[in-house]
Amino acid sequence: MSWGSFFFSVSERSINGTSYIRCIERYMAIPNERKSMDISEINAEGTQLRKHQLKMLEMLKYVDKLCRKHDIPYYLSGGTLLGAVRHQGFIPWDDDLDIILMKKDFRRLLNVLRNEPSVDYVLQCHQTDPYYIAPYAKLRMKNTQIREWNENDIYYRYRGIYIDIFFLEPAVPFFHYIANHLQNILIRFAGLNPTRRIKPILTGSFYMLLYRFLFPVFNMFSLLLRRDRLSYPLGSFFNTQFEKESYICSSTKHFEDRLFPVPLKWDTVLRAQYGEYHILPDLDKIESHIQSISF
Repeated sequence: MSWGSFFFSVSERSINGTSYIRCIERYMAIPNERKSMDISEINAEGTQLRKHQLKMLEMLKYVDKLCRKHDIPYYLSGGTLLGAVRHQGFIPWDDDLDIILMKKDFRRLLNVLRNEPSVDYVLQCHQTDPYYIAPYAKLRMKNTQIREWNENDIYYRYRGIYIDIFFLEPAVPFFHYIANHLQNILIRFAGLNPTRRIKPILTGSFYMLLYRFLFPVFNMFSLLLRRDRLSYPLGSFFNTQFEKESYICSSTKHFEDRLFPVPLKWDTVLRAQYGEYHILPDLDKIESHIQSISF
């Protein structure tokens, strides 16, 4: 296995020896009617970003195979859903991949991933990694390593290339607001110097208090208040409210080289999360999740 690394920063991001910022500057100078043709330079074949994306695509295909085998419905989500609709694949600058499930199906998938271990991948959730503090799960690729800018992962047992596995649950904005503040306390502990061993213990204890006791109460009251709405999990910092009926059935969209499931009302979902999602953002304002990666 060959090892390589790339480093994303605000000032410079390497693409085939050319700084990311210079690529963006050239892109911004292109007339509007031609920009859609030239934006693919950002993740051109052979770049480290493209190699990273293809690794995540391998992981998505693995999850898709498991879900089909066990009849577990799931959907492309977030920027991955946006990429499928707008680009028929990864958003050119995207460095993560998201799927989402109903909460009961999320639990089923986690059970499958735990009970059918893979040679290449490992499930990361609080049960498999006590110091993992996010409310959603990740599937990690073994024999790779990622370092994120926020450094929330400094204690994590698994730190390889990943895809995010989210779930939908009842959660009204008021409870999201409270949950996000509480989650920030967890993050403060997780981001401190790793030599201070007491911090992970406090983090794990506080996690249990939130996710086993307090947040389930928030979910119960949210269900009573808005039975027709679903949202990302409490503490995820994603507060978008979706119509429950958007996820009753599924459709499919091309993502890279094959079809994957998406919500039947994917347009409604994307407009709720991104507004006018067909309009490309200012590329000089794009931020990466990843500080470094090796594989």
